[in-house]
Amino acid sequence: MTTVSLLVSVTEEYLDRMPEIVQTLESIGMTNIQSMEAVGVITGSLDDSKVSDVSDIEGVAQVKPSREIQILPPDSEIQ
Repeated sequence: MTTVSLLVSVTEEYLDRMPEIVQTLESIGMTNIQSMEAVGVITGSLDDSKVSDVSDIEGVAQVKPSREIQILPPDSEIQ
Protein backbone atom coordinates (compact mmCIF):
# COMPACT_ATOMS: atom_id res chain seq x y z
CA MET A 1 0.00 0.00 0.00
CA THR A 2 1.62 3.20 -1.25
CA THR A 3 0.18 6.65 -0.62
CA VAL A 4 0.28 9.18 -3.45
CA SER A 5 -0.35 12.92 -3.45
CA LEU A 6 -2.96 14.02 -5.97
CA LEU A 7 -4.25 17.15 -7.67
CA VAL A 8 -7.94 16.84 -8.49
CA SER A 9 -9.45 19.34 -10.95
CA VAL A 10 -13.18 20.00 -10.73
CA THR A 11 -15.33 20.90 -13.74
CA GLU A 12 -16.64 24.45 -13.88
CA GLU A 13 -20.23 23.24 -13.53
CA TYR A 14 -19.39 21.65 -10.15
CA LEU A 15 -17.41 24.47 -8.52
CA ASP A 16 -20.33 25.29 -6.23
CA ARG A 17 -20.49 21.62 -5.17
CA MET A 18 -16.85 21.20 -4.19
CA PRO A 19 -17.69 20.50 -0.52
CA GLU A 20 -19.69 17.46 -1.72
CA ILE A 21 -16.74 16.27 -3.80
CA VAL A 22 -14.44 16.71 -0.78
CA GLN A 23 -16.81 14.56 1.31
CA THR A 24 -16.76 11.87 -1.37
CA LEU A 25 -12.96 11.96 -1.47
CA GLU A 26 -12.87 11.60 2.33
CA SER A 27 -15.23 8.62 2.11
CA ILE A 28 -12.85 6.75 -0.21
CA GLY A 29 -9.93 7.45 2.09
CA MET A 30 -8.29 10.69 0.95
CA THR A 31 -6.44 12.53 3.73
CA ASN A 32 -4.64 15.87 4.07
CA ILE A 33 -7.29 17.46 1.87
CA GLN A 34 -6.99 21.09 0.82
CA SER A 35 -9.80 22.60 -1.22
CA MET A 36 -9.08 25.65 -3.37
CA GLU A 37 -12.57 26.57 -4.54
CA ALA A 38 -11.51 29.74 -6.35
CA VAL A 39 -9.49 27.70 -8.86
CA GLY A 40 -11.42 24.43 -8.73
CA VAL A 41 -8.61 22.27 -7.36
CA ILE A 42 -8.49 19.80 -4.48
CA THR A 43 -5.25 18.27 -3.22
CA GLY A 44 -4.75 15.34 -0.89
CA SER A 45 -3.18 11.95 -0.28
CA LEU A 46 -4.71 8.61 -1.16
CA ASP A 47 -3.76 4.94 -1.40
CA ASP A 48 -2.57 4.34 -4.96
CA SER A 49 -5.01 1.45 -5.39
CA LYS A 50 -7.92 3.90 -5.11
CA VAL A 51 -6.73 6.57 -7.57
CA SER A 52 -8.95 5.25 -10.36
CA ASP A 53 -11.99 5.71 -8.08
CA VAL A 54 -11.36 9.47 -8.01
CA SER A 55 -11.86 9.77 -11.77
CA ASP A 56 -15.29 8.17 -11.40
CA ILE A 57 -16.57 10.91 -9.07
CA GLU A 58 -19.14 13.12 -10.75
CA GLY A 59 -17.70 16.60 -11.30
CA VAL A 60 -14.06 15.52 -11.41
CA ALA A 61 -12.41 16.72 -14.62
CA GLN A 62 -8.87 15.45 -14.12
CA VAL A 63 -6.67 13.61 -11.61
CA LYS A 64 -2.90 14.05 -11.65
CA PRO A 65 -0.09 13.13 -9.30
CA SER A 66 1.14 16.13 -7.34
CA ARG A 67 4.85 16.90 -7.47
CA GLU A 68 6.94 18.69 -4.90
CA ILE A 69 9.09 21.55 -6.14
CA GLN A 70 11.82 23.14 -4.08
CA ILE A 71 13.35 26.49 -4.90
CA LEU A 72 16.73 27.47 -3.54
CA PRO A 73 16.98 30.70 -1.51
CA PRO A 74 17.88 33.80 -3.55
CA ASP A 75 21.33 34.08 -1.97
CA SER A 76 22.39 30.50 -2.79
CA GLU A 77 25.04 29.72 -5.39
CA ILE A 78 23.94 28.72 -8.86
CA GLN A 79 24.33 24.99 -9.40
